[in-house]
Amino acid sequence: MSIPHNPKNSTMRKHTVDLGSNRDSFGDADEVAQLIDAYLLYRRAVVSANTAATDERLLRYLREYLTTPDAQRHTQLRPLFLGFLGWLRDLRNTRSAATLNAVCERVRAMLHWAHDEGLIAEIPLRRRELIRRPEPTPDPISEDQIRKLLRPLERRTDWISLRRLAILTVCLECGPRRGELLQMRYGDLKQGQSRVRQKGDRPHVIMLTRQALQACRRYVDAYRTQTGRKLEPTDALWRSAAGLPLQADDLQRDLRRWGRKAGVQPLSVHRLRKTCATLRLANGAPTESVRKLLGHSTDRVLRHYAALSDKQQAELLEQTSPLSHITKRKRR
Repeated sequence: MSIPHNPKNSTMRKHTVDLGSNRDSFGDADEVAQLIDAYLLYRRAVVSANTAATDERLLRYLREYLTTPDAQRHTQLRPLFLGFLGWLRDLRNTRSAATLNAVCERVRAMLHWAHDEGLIAEIPLRRRELIRRPEPTPDPISEDQIRKLLRPLERRTDWISLRRLAILTVCLECGPRRGELLQMRYGDLKQGQSRVRQKGDRPHVIMLTRQALQACRRYVDAYRTQTGRKLEPTDALWRSAAGLPLQADDLQRDLRRWGRKAGVQPLSVHRLRKTCATLRLANGAPTESVRKLLGHSTDRVLRHYAALSDKQQAELLEQTSPLSHITKRKRR
């Protein structure tokens, strides 16, 4: 079996690799570069365009390493990829641990694919050797800050402001990721839910609450009335001033601008998602329900939100202590 170097020409011959053998020459930088091309070609055929673009972006780190003198001197896979891990660790001052972990995971996924295809005999990296994912650091928005964000918008009637209010409401009520939010369709409002694709191309359903639906319908009514434009059920829900689907950069720019004006910084979809999880857990929602709402495969991340919720509840108990209030009244 041969696998293509690129869609237009050339093939890379198949190798069966004994990682401990000096006789095996597979693993030089040029052949690993061909392996990346073949893997990306496969991924473009089986995943969404967004996921394939993420694959390509993360694997650029490996491509860059392959051009270094250190990579050029290796002729076997394991020494080459161990060198790559060392090179990645040297980037810790300029790249976040989350980014470096994502690169490691994507490279290992490529190696798993190559192993399943019979292109390599063993996977040259062990999971314990990868750069570890950092623990989540929830930084939710307070209830007072939420009021500062929402109240000025509730009094407005222009569709841009109502779009902003609807986006904030959906994020706080339902906790979608940015990519999931932008996949919402106008027809979802009739269904009361939005079927989207998560990271890793996994299916997920955003369950729209009553408040989220009300805010979205108010925005849509204002948009159609004030612009004269119609929306089909399959049209993207969030629209730009030009009448086109709202793009990720425009969404983030608008949130940052509104956050600065309201005095809530930084403001992002991800921080609103953290806030949704933290407040729901603090208000007594079962962990399993919040996990399903957010689309997490495990409750590992939610344990950090739950710990933060306990801290908030402890502070609330102190603030509302009956004896503290009685003591204050006596002193007066």
